[in-house]
Amino acid sequence: MENVIRKRMVSKPEQDKEKKAGQKTEQTAKTSEPCVIELDPGANVAAFLVVTLVLVVYILTMYPSVPGGDSGELIVAGCTVGIAHPPGYPLFTMLAVLFHGIPFGSPAWRINLLSVILSTGCAFFVFKTVLL
Repeated sequence: MENVIRKRMVSKPEQDKEKKAGQKTEQTAKTSEPCVIELDPGANVAAFLVVTLVLVVYILTMYPSVPGGDSGELIVAGCTVGIAHPPGYPLFTMLAVLFHGIPFGSPAWRINLLSVILSTGCAFFVFKTVLL
């Protein structure tokens, strides 16, 4: 089923003439087809390779304990279900609580793993955006 909006472009003086003559203006315009972007299978393979490479590099270089800066505060907020300094990063804290439940590794390692996975996801979306 196709939605069609009809609209005819009419100048202001013509509209006045038509109104005086008792004619109705017919509005005609057709909506465009939805945009469908299809990527070739090679693009999906390339995206998989990029994600795999980024994930491997991030895991191999991941900090095993508490790094400096705000990371320690975010790790503590995730372990205690607390609030980090403003703005508080609520989504990160809630996800850190879930990752704190992983049964292996130190709490800092587990929450650093969350950062690795989120960064890998970011690399995936940047790759897909550039590819389009």
